[in-house]
Amino acid sequence: MHGFMYMRMYYLRGFENFMMDLALDDSRIRTLLGIVRDYNRAVVGKCIEAEAEYLTFGDDLGLQRSLPMSPAMWRRVIKPCYEASWSPAAIGACRYTCTRTATSWGSLAT
Repeated sequence: MHGFMYMRMYYLRGFENFMMDLALDDSRIRTLLGIVRDYNRAVVGKCIEAEAEYLTFGDDLGLQRSLPMSPAMWRRVIKPCYEASWSPAAIGACRYTCTRTATSWGSLAT
Protein backbone atom coordinates (compact mmCIF):
# COMPACT_ATOMS: atom_id res chain seq x y z
CA MET A 1 0.00 0.00 0.00
CA HIS A 2 1.84 3.07 -1.19
CA GLY A 3 0.78 6.50 -0.06
CA PHE A 4 -0.64 4.93 3.05
CA MET A 5 -1.14 7.77 5.53
CA TYR A 6 1.17 10.75 5.21
CA MET A 7 1.25 10.79 1.42
CA ARG A 8 -2.48 10.18 1.13
CA MET A 9 -3.03 13.24 3.29
CA TYR A 10 -0.95 15.47 1.07
CA TYR A 11 -2.47 13.95 -2.05
CA LEU A 12 -5.84 15.04 -0.68
CA ARG A 13 -4.82 18.45 0.67
CA GLY A 14 -1.71 19.31 -1.35
CA PHE A 15 1.70 19.30 0.35
CA GLU A 16 1.79 22.97 1.40
CA ASN A 17 -1.80 22.95 2.62
CA PHE A 18 -1.23 19.78 4.63
CA MET A 19 1.92 21.19 6.24
CA MET A 20 0.05 24.41 7.11
CA ASP A 21 -2.88 22.40 8.51
CA LEU A 22 -0.44 20.58 10.79
CA ALA A 23 1.41 23.73 11.78
CA LEU A 24 -1.83 25.56 12.61
CA ASP A 25 -3.31 22.47 14.31
CA ASP A 26 -6.47 22.85 12.23
CA SER A 27 -9.19 20.67 13.77
CA ARG A 28 -10.44 19.75 10.30
CA ILE A 29 -7.16 18.01 9.51
CA ARG A 30 -7.66 15.74 12.52
CA THR A 31 -11.08 14.83 11.13
CA LEU A 32 -9.56 14.01 7.74
CA LEU A 33 -6.73 12.05 9.40
CA GLY A 34 -9.39 10.01 11.19
CA ILE A 35 -11.21 9.27 7.94
CA VAL A 36 -7.99 8.15 6.22
CA ARG A 37 -6.96 6.11 9.28
CA ASP A 38 -10.34 4.34 9.37
CA TYR A 39 -10.16 3.65 5.63
CA ASN A 40 -6.67 2.19 6.03
CA ARG A 41 -7.86 0.00 8.92
CA ALA A 42 -10.64 -1.31 6.70
CA VAL A 43 -8.17 -2.10 3.89
CA VAL A 44 -5.86 -3.91 6.33
CA GLY A 45 -8.88 -5.80 7.65
CA LYS A 46 -9.83 -6.91 4.13
CA CYS A 47 -6.25 -8.08 3.51
CA ILE A 48 -6.40 -10.14 6.68
CA GLU A 49 -9.79 -11.59 5.68
CA ALA A 50 -8.24 -12.55 2.33
CA GLU A 51 -5.52 -14.38 4.30
CA ALA A 52 -2.68 -12.16 3.12
CA GLU A 53 0.62 -13.40 4.44
CA TYR A 54 2.46 -10.10 4.36
CA LEU A 55 1.64 -6.38 4.06
CA THR A 56 3.84 -3.47 3.05
CA PHE A 57 3.03 0.06 4.15
CA GLY A 58 4.87 2.75 2.24
CA ASP A 59 5.08 6.50 2.52
CA ASP A 60 7.83 8.91 1.57
CA LEU A 61 8.20 10.29 5.08
CA GLY A 62 11.38 12.25 4.58
CA LEU A 63 12.88 15.15 2.76
CA GLN A 64 16.50 14.95 1.65
CA ARG A 65 17.86 15.52 5.14
CA SER A 66 15.03 15.13 7.62
CA LEU A 67 11.37 14.61 8.23
CA PRO A 68 9.08 17.34 6.90
CA MET A 69 7.83 17.94 10.46
CA SER A 70 9.29 17.88 13.94
CA PRO A 71 9.66 14.53 15.70
CA ALA A 72 7.22 15.82 18.34
CA MET A 73 4.57 16.50 15.69
CA TRP A 74 5.23 13.08 14.15
CA ARG A 75 4.64 11.39 17.51
CA ARG A 76 1.57 13.48 18.36
CA VAL A 77 -0.25 13.48 15.01
CA ILE A 78 1.01 10.99 12.44
CA LYS A 79 2.43 8.05 14.41
CA PRO A 80 -0.87 7.24 16.19
CA CYS A 81 -2.61 7.05 12.80
CA TYR A 82 -0.06 4.55 11.51
CA GLU A 83 -0.30 2.45 14.66
CA ALA A 84 -4.09 2.40 14.56
CA SER A 85 -4.09 1.59 10.84
CA TRP A 86 -1.83 -1.43 10.96
CA SER A 87 -2.57 -2.70 14.46
CA PRO A 88 -5.07 -5.28 13.14
CA ALA A 89 -2.26 -6.81 11.06
CA ALA A 90 -1.21 -9.78 13.14
CA ILE A 91 0.77 -10.93 10.13
CA GLY A 92 4.15 -9.91 8.75
CA ALA A 93 4.26 -6.20 8.02
CA CYS A 94 6.93 -3.93 6.61
CA ARG A 95 7.04 -0.15 6.73
CA TYR A 96 9.28 1.56 4.22
CA THR A 97 10.15 5.10 3.33
CA CYS A 98 12.30 6.83 0.78
CA THR A 99 14.90 9.51 1.46
CA ARG A 100 16.94 10.11 4.54
CA THR A 101 14.94 9.32 7.66
CA ALA A 102 16.98 6.41 8.97
CA THR A 103 18.70 8.49 11.62
CA SER A 104 15.29 9.53 12.95
CA TRP A 105 13.61 6.13 13.20
CA GLY A 106 15.09 5.17 16.55
CA SER A 107 13.75 8.27 18.25
CA LEU A 108 10.47 8.15 16.33
CA ALA A 109 9.64 4.66 17.47
CA THR A 110 9.08 5.86 21.02
